[in-house]
Amino acid sequence: MFSQIKSMFREQGSEPDRIGSFFQDGKLLLDRLDALPEPMSFFPTGWMTPLELQVLYNAAKYGRGDFLEIGTWIGKSSTAIALGRRDAGDWRTRKYDAVDFGFVSLTDFCSALAVGMEYAAQDEIARPVLTPGGTMAVLMENLRSRGLLDTVTSVIRGNAADVPVREHYGVVFCDATHNEAEIAVVGPMLSRALRPGSWLMCDDIHEHQHLVDALSKYVTFDFFHLLTHSDSQSKAAIGRVKATAAHKPR
Repeated sequence: MFSQIKSMFREQGSEPDRIGSFFQDGKLLLDRLDALPEPMSFFPTGWMTPLELQVLYNAAKYGRGDFLEIGTWIGKSSTAIALGRRDAGDWRTRKYDAVDFGFVSLTDFCSALAVGMEYAAQDEIARPVLTPGGTMAVLMENLRSRGLLDTVTSVIRGNAADVPVREHYGVVFCDATHNEAEIAVVGPMLSRALRPGSWLMCDDIHEHQHLVDALSKYVTFDFFHLLTHSDSQSKAAIGRVKATAAHKPR
């Protein structure tokens, strides 16, 4: 019966916003979050903190509608999302699309991210890039070996600003807001893919207010919570969308 009610809510577009219940007055209440179902040793290498992964897991588990991830790298964040979709129990009806450059050379990595070869030559970066098939192959194997690959609907190699994605997502995780140039590229796509009531989580955005200001040209929020308030190591933020440049509130 409960699954029938959930299905009815989805069809009517009025499914309860469970992510919103994790917040009070725009502040994240940590005791309302489900714990990660796996230890940190289960996750691939990467740069996300345990709290960031926990928030992603809960957003994927309880979010309405489809999920879009922009910037998978080799799957640390993707693993948290896939676990959430798996534990939600309805991943066969809700889509999870993942987009990444899928680097296969250090030259491409440096060019796309505007960094030098000295940075790209670090072992944690160079090793997956130079693996046969590049970072996308490492991502797919990381998900497969953890029994999570079937929770992912599509993995798309390319620039998120150019690749074909769905018209609307209930939750978007974007790891492409490191600077104003990246935001200018991905912002128009976020504006189209998000709707009032959707959720957007960004990594590496809170360090400078001008990045939040740059994002607000494309997306505005009912509230935008900086996770650094709960985790001094975090650079991420999550907010409920109020409006976008392409979609105004009704």
